Amino acid sequence: MDRIKDCAEISVRRGTAFALLAVGTLMIAFSFDVALSLKVGAATMIIMAAILAYRAMAAASTDYRRTETWLLLGKTHPLPESRRQKVIGSTLRDIYQRYARYSAGGAVSLWLASLVIPLIR
Repeated sequence: MDRIKDCAEISVRRGTAFALLAVGTLMIAFSFDVALSLKVGAATMIIMAAILAYRAMAAASTDYRRTETWLLLGKTHPLPESRRQKVIGSTLRDIYQRYARYSAGGAVSLWLASLVIPLIR
């Protein structure tokens, strides 16, 4: 079970890291206006959170053999075939939900910072 959790964590973390790279790149593109850059970052983080939440909802019904987690497991695991779908699907759902909460929290932080920046100037 720990191996499944580790592989699922790596899979979701890798995808989320690439999305954060895109958010950061977009924010740098708008760095001429810090408040605007933070608002753009907040908006894209909300989109990212929505996508992660959708993936969490769909994780239970997604065929486990078509997931990156299954590939990272080497397409083998001693877990009985009848339980693999439920275990891998629920593990992915939990991890997607956690990262969706992190993304939403980051979006709120960026949005609040975008409100504070004009007050400082």
